[in-house]
Amino acid sequence: MKKGVLLLIFAMIFTMIVPVQASEIPHGQLTDFPTCNDGFNGKYDVSVKIKDTWNKIGSLYFGKNQIKQTIDVGSYMSWGSLTIRLTQNGGGAAFLDAVLLDGASALKANYSDEKLLKKLSKEDLDIAPVSADGVVLEFAEAKKGILTVIGRIENKVISKEPLQFPVENNYKAKNEIEDFYSYKLGSNFGTLSSDGILDEVSDMVPFVKEYRIPDSGHPAGDIYFWVMNDNKNLYVTMDTTPDNTLDIDKDYAKVYVKTDDNIKEFKVSSSDTTWGKSSFTYTDKVSYEHKVYEFVIPLSEINVMSDDEINIAFAAYGTMSLDYNCDSPALAYDSYNEVYLSVFEHFYSYGNVNYQSIVGEFVDKNGNPINYKFIIQSQEIKNNEVGGNLSNPSVVFNSDSNKFFVTWIEQHTNTDYFCAKFIGYNNYENTVPFIVSTDDQLYRKIETQDISYDSEKNEFLAVWSESNTGDAISIYGCFIGGDGSKKGTGFNISTTDEVYKINPSVVYSKSQEAHLVAWQNGDNIVACGVKSPENQHVSNIWIIGEGEYPDVSYNNSSQRIFITWQNNGILYGRYYDLNSNAGTYFLDPKPVSDLLSISSQHDGNQVAYPSAYYSGFSSDMLCVWSMFKPESECFAELCYIDIYAEPEGSPFLTDTDIENCDKIDVYNLPIAISGDNENQNLISYILDANNNVGYRIIGYKPQEQTQKSCINPDIAYDTENELYLSVFEYRELNLDGEMLSSHIYGELVDKDGYVISSKIPIFNSSEDKFNYEPTIAYDKANNNFLVVWSSTNNEYQNSLMAVKVAISDNNEEIEVNVDNPFLISGNESNEFDLNEEQPDLAYGTNGEFLLAWRQTTQETFEIYGRIVDSDNNLNNDNFLISHSPYNHINPSVCYNPAADAFLAAWSYWSDEAEVIGAQSIDASGALTDKGAVNIGGNSCNFPNVSLDNINNRYFVTWHEYGNRSMIKGQYISLDTELVPLKAANELNISPNDTHYGIYPAAYGDGKTKMLCAWSSTLFEDNIYNPRLQYIDWEGNKVGNAFYPDEYSDFYTTDNLTASTQIAMNGNDNGNVIIAYYYEPETMNYFHKSNYVDEYVLDIGYKVFGKTEVEIEPYIEFSNTPYDEIVVGDTIQTTVKLYDNEFPNGHEITEDLYYFSENSQIAAIDNSGLIKGISEGETSVTAIYDPWAQVDSDDIKFSDGKLSVKNPAIVKVKNKLMPTLTFDKESYNVQINKNTSFSVKLKNYEGVGEQDVTGTVIYELGNPEIASISTSGAITGLAVGTTTVSAIMAGSEIEPAVALITVSPVASVTSKPAESPIGQILVDNKIIKNIYKSDVIAKDNIYTFTADKSGKNAKLWLNSNFYGDLADDYPGKIVKFKWNSGSYSLPLNCKEVLKEIDNSAEKVSIIIENVNDSKIIKAAQKSAENMGSEIISDLIDFSVIVEKNRENKEIHSLDFYAERTINKPDKTDKDISTAMKFIENKEYLTFAPSVFDNSACTIKYRGNGIFTVVKNYRTFNDISNHWARKNIERLATRNIAFGRENNNFTPDDFITRAEFAVMITRALGITEEEGSDGFSDVSAEWYAEDIKTAFKSSLISGKNDGKFHPNEKIQRKDMAVIIDNALKFAGMSFNVPDIDYVLANFNDNKSITDYARNSIAVCAETGIIKGRDTNNFDPDDFASRAEASAIIERMLAYLKFID
Repeated sequence: MKKGVLLLIFAMIFTMIVPVQASEIPHGQLTDFPTCNDGFNGKYDVSVKIKDTWNKIGSLYFGKNQIKQTIDVGSYMSWGSLTIRLTQNGGGAAFLDAVLLDGASALKANYSDEKLLKKLSKEDLDIAPVSADGVVLEFAEAKKGILTVIGRIENKVISKEPLQFPVENNYKAKNEIEDFYSYKLGSNFGTLSSDGILDEVSDMVPFVKEYRIPDSGHPAGDIYFWVMNDNKNLYVTMDTTPDNTLDIDKDYAKVYVKTDDNIKEFKVSSSDTTWGKSSFTYTDKVSYEHKVYEFVIPLSEINVMSDDEINIAFAAYGTMSLDYNCDSPALAYDSYNEVYLSVFEHFYSYGNVNYQSIVGEFVDKNGNPINYKFIIQSQEIKNNEVGGNLSNPSVVFNSDSNKFFVTWIEQHTNTDYFCAKFIGYNNYENTVPFIVSTDDQLYRKIETQDISYDSEKNEFLAVWSESNTGDAISIYGCFIGGDGSKKGTGFNISTTDEVYKINPSVVYSKSQEAHLVAWQNGDNIVACGVKSPENQHVSNIWIIGEGEYPDVSYNNSSQRIFITWQNNGILYGRYYDLNSNAGTYFLDPKPVSDLLSISSQHDGNQVAYPSAYYSGFSSDMLCVWSMFKPESECFAELCYIDIYAEPEGSPFLTDTDIENCDKIDVYNLPIAISGDNENQNLISYILDANNNVGYRIIGYKPQEQTQKSCINPDIAYDTENELYLSVFEYRELNLDGEMLSSHIYGELVDKDGYVISSKIPIFNSSEDKFNYEPTIAYDKANNNFLVVWSSTNNEYQNSLMAVKVAISDNNEEIEVNVDNPFLISGNESNEFDLNEEQPDLAYGTNGEFLLAWRQTTQETFEIYGRIVDSDNNLNNDNFLISHSPYNHINPSVCYNPAADAFLAAWSYWSDEAEVIGAQSIDASGALTDKGAVNIGGNSCNFPNVSLDNINNRYFVTWHEYGNRSMIKGQYISLDTELVPLKAANELNISPNDTHYGIYPAAYGDGKTKMLCAWSSTLFEDNIYNPRLQYIDWEGNKVGNAFYPDEYSDFYTTDNLTASTQIAMNGNDNGNVIIAYYYEPETMNYFHKSNYVDEYVLDIGYKVFGKTEVEIEPYIEFSNTPYDEIVVGDTIQTTVKLYDNEFPNGHEITEDLYYFSENSQIAAIDNSGLIKGISEGETSVTAIYDPWAQVDSDDIKFSDGKLSVKNPAIVKVKNKLMPTLTFDKESYNVQINKNTSFSVKLKNYEGVGEQDVTGTVIYELGNPEIASISTSGAITGLAVGTTTVSAIMAGSEIEPAVALITVSPVASVTSKPAESPIGQILVDNKIIKNIYKSDVIAKDNIYTFTADKSGKNAKLWLNSNFYGDLADDYPGKIVKFKWNSGSYSLPLNCKEVLKEIDNSAEKVSIIIENVNDSKIIKAAQKSAENMGSEIISDLIDFSVIVEKNRENKEIHSLDFYAERTINKPDKTDKDISTAMKFIENKEYLTFAPSVFDNSACTIKYRGNGIFTVVKNYRTFNDISNHWARKNIERLATRNIAFGRENNNFTPDDFITRAEFAVMITRALGITEEEGSDGFSDVSAEWYAEDIKTAFKSSLISGKNDGKFHPNEKIQRKDMAVIIDNALKFAGMSFNVPDIDYVLANFNDNKSITDYARNSIAVCAETGIIKGRDTNNFDPDDFASRAEASAIIERMLAYLKFID
């Protein structure tokens, strides 16, 4: 697919169908080839430590670029201080910058790592690597519990491209470097100690300083180079500030010196120290650790004299790598070396120089790039020169020379060229490009091109679109030999007419020995056949269909040509052949299939730019296209097409989950495709995240033609090492699902359910043996496991094999030792007709086990047993456990240590019914007399025997499949004679619902109950999940049946495969684990319509009862609040029970009793259903008591009852009655004239407002006065007045009534047309002219409204008119309203009036929605840096006096101008505020603001960009302080600030500097320029604010003329500053009788004269109050808490905050 004019056309399409939205998208690049998911490379798993147990509570996803993520851990704060562990899961190297809890740093990091603690205390790019053990942080208790994690996770596969200096050397190998810096020896004479400390250059001007933006996620920054020399050595120092990661095995730097002979390279890294040293340290350039290099190069190595000039260049790599800006990929496959070549455009800009290149990259058959990208051709464009662009690359493979043939277009000032170059896999550096196009004609324009290869003749056909001055656009062709020589001249393939021709695509047909060329010819796709130059022939041109962007490809199997194209949002495809009959129609394209509509718009997605390639599967073509969403997301969608042009299955994405698919750049949608013509395809595209080229393999993995499957697990617990060993079948299958081999493998699982080992071979058999059904038990006497399984040889005979497995833990690593396998059943191995299968194993005592199995011959199906040990030392005979003429299957055995006996159970057929049989067996293997018993009824199977080790009895579960599928169970004990005694009742374990249960298992938790598990499904969906139920010792259900993820964030439910047996085990101390096999969700690549993963089936584990925290049981309502109930409506409550088994709660529905505090407001029934009765507020509560006694009139609760901890608040509101209203109360209309109206219906059936103008019925009081239409028009008929009623038919809604007054037509006298004195514009389009008669003030405000939405709105008034209006009405205001906000400008604004002169023309107010992505991202970054979130649009308010020579924008004002922004929904006033974005400094500052129901009103002394920010802030030490709310309200607005470790120290005295800073922030004047006023204030952190406060007359110094910033401030001085602030804000307050006011203070006589008026003002306004002693204490110092409360009251008085 060739791009050509793609960008222009796509931009037009895109603007029509895709609303462009600015959004912050996490950046990322391809990772873990061939998979990637939206820039996220991995995640940090977050775990909370509760006592000694780690509980995973969630995960936070990160990509290569540093971002901030949050997770709520507030529910875990009840344990006081909080310990959190972050562990990496997935991706490459991981780093953390800061981890904060409610904005506060941790108390400890990794228990005692002070350096790590410091690095993680704030966001400053001083990052810390995350080890395999993770990071453990201990926090003090916080109020809200919001954990903020700032960090990144690098790609697994990282770019190897270093940053090169000068920039022209990027992508060049050493021997290709041509650009150098010049250094004259002796110009900087000095020496260097290579010690990692850059003290020698700290005051030295850098030799070179260059700013770079790495693509690797490292920070952008300057890289400094210093060069000096002495008589012996050349010294080079590099300070690479962007490299803030220590990658010991990857970091390096190089110095290149050009000598007479060659280029000499000197490398320094952690292991290469010959020429210097590298260090990871802090320097004066940035505040974070980063990489520095020091080179010491002997002059003798570079063979120069002491005063020579040398040419020098540099390179640096530290996983900080070169950025990407790629475009237009193309692909071809090298069948000899089995690699792909990807070619694409690359653009790089540095200063005023642009570098345009055609770049190549080799890709292996796993989709992984090989080594570096390399430059094929490059152009340098300086100072916006015309021409020089390189574009539109294509590539084919020459199988004769084993080289790629790459073509592209070069645009020059006077003409364009079609160029080419040969590229070999092992030699791509030294080949020379050449020109393909036919001559050097001037003013040729070439737009698109393509190339095909004829392997029989070893020649290429190049085609391109070309236009010359005065000539029509044509499609040209030229044959080129395999060596690059032209074969004949270029020729015109297309017709010579004025139709626009573009986008040629060409392919060679082996069967026809000719090429087919298709192109876009105006609105049609046309094609023709072309023969080689020896018998050159161009066929007739045939119309393929209407459309654009054709693509042609060849089906190697059917030997047909497949053409795809698009037209009006539909993708088409069709097979063609070339007419082989000589004559008029020779080589004409002819269709050989029906027309196929491949895809069209679906699910809100557009589709475009199809292309195809032979798949190698049967005769299929693989078609790929771009599927892009209206919200600007684009993905690759694919479909296989068979030889009949029919789709093979449905279209599919590159991953099952769209969130895992790579996002494609929406401005470069075409996708390149190639393949190996055998079994795989490769697609390439430009990634949206970083404009790099992404790759995805579609089809088989070439190195691995098998699938792996792990099934049928069993699991046992090692009490010595506290680990589980899980064993299972490890199968290898071909891609059709046929089993190739089956082995026995295992893996270690810790007590929390984590797999902590790779898969361990237990028994790898030869190809002629298959191994099934492993079972495992733990030998407590010898601390090892015994594993038994059934092994099948090539004669299909099954024998039982066994092996001993031991675990040893040497504290450094866990070793698993597997002994040699042995036959275990006791049968002769050569008994041909005997099969041993379905083994089950139970450990007894003294190192002995009972092994039971199903043994079959051609005539018998029996259950056998044998007492065995793990060393095969016992010579016991086999014994028959069960025998009858019927089939016996599925034995299960269990040992009871109290009875010293086993119980075996199985199912068998008897009298046409399947039943459960059981037999007790003593420890020696003897069957006990009367030890046989049947369990359950008819239609029973799959028994499982487990142990109730508290009550020393067995628990048998089974599946009953009679009228419905049930899981049942029964307790069985043994008497002294070992006779089985069944409990009285069978237990119905599975719930009586629509789910189907099968394959039960159970295990005792060793404390109070049994946990039962089974495989559950709905018949209709055939999806299986584990389901569980606790059973107590009396056979009662404990809680409801549940799924593994229903009550714990730690687990997620896995979908099981059908027929899944669940294995169970535990530690006999509350901990129970289940093991099962399931289908993993993550799929790596695609074959036809079936996904193939590393493991198509794998083993999953879930642990229950693992918490060791003792939780006092309680219940809570879980779906509160109930605050939206309308009278008459209902809402269902849910209640959860919290205890040790379910620390996160599980839902209960039985044994609950509900109560309402006021049933007249809300009633609640026995099922927990609340009904609204009347408007008001009440509460409901519930009691859980399974032991309650209920009489008809009374409930007697037991002592064990549980009540909800927090009754739920219920708020009931009246139903809003629907109303009909006209849009006006009265209408005036002239005779025979019309006026419009509308009728609105409000609050009908839950809808806020509906326009019903056309659906209601109208009744006129006097139809002779006026008529009315349902289209919304009133027509005057006669002079007079009448009423009109709007009636909603069939309802009781009150009709709407309005008055109509009809007047005669006024006489018109001709007068000159009035000129407008202003206009209202939206998006620069006039929507209203303003005349003098329109300028009417109401309440001293001239209001003008823009009634149309858009990107910006403007009001302008004639400057002379504005000036006259200001002279006449100086106290009035011009207000401009728009849908995004409003702006109020006082007419007497002196900043405007002083600009109105003879050259002034207009005074304009502009309101604009900011759409500049750079500004939006900068504002979002500023908000993120202070832990905030922008929750509204960014609105730019500006006032401009337009003049005929220049415009004067009014930036600053000497008053607080009022403006509004529409308030975001659900704004929390306490933690939200308006802020101004200071664009040139990229930070947000507080803007005084209040909120009402619809808008945020902002007062600010200037114009610019404003937004609303959610910015909750608190401090560690104010949770119980009296001033907490005052402090938090100021902190939310960035007025109050803390000290060390996020403490506010509220009771410390506040300094004069701190108070001055808080005042300037509170008044929103931090950006205003100040003036120097004090000699003791210069460059400190507070200096700029003090200068601003001084210039604004807020503060003054002491008698000595100094400010004394670090002294504590007295209360009287604080009052003076507050009084000054009121005056500054235009709210000065006059106190008529100062002495009268001050008399309220006992110490009023001691108040200094200069402060008396100010203190009186503060007292009268309530801003400053006296102390509890009725003293003002003017000379006392104020605390930081007092200062916060005073400033907060001042802001409220000024109406600067709510």
